[in-house]
Amino acid sequence: MGALFREKHELATNGTTLVIAEIISVSVTKECLSSDGFADLEKAGSLTCSGLDSYHHTVQLSSLSYAKPDSWPHPFGQPEIS
Repeated sequence: MGALFREKHELATNGTTLVIAEIISVSVTKECLSSDGFADLEKAGSLTCSGLDSYHHTVQLSSLSYAKPDSWPHPFGQPEIS
């Protein structure tokens, strides 16, 4: 993955630095990429991080519609929930 630095903010709340970057490239093997461009993180054997030192395996729970201000996300192929 390649990223381009965009902004840096010093956070007085907890004395940390927030760095904002633009993702400019991502490498995914063909075996882990579907025809619609979806990257299968489980097939790739990806890990995730929460906090500074806690690592996790990924498990896809669902594919949801894009978030919109006036409606809840819903599983693809199912009607919106009002």
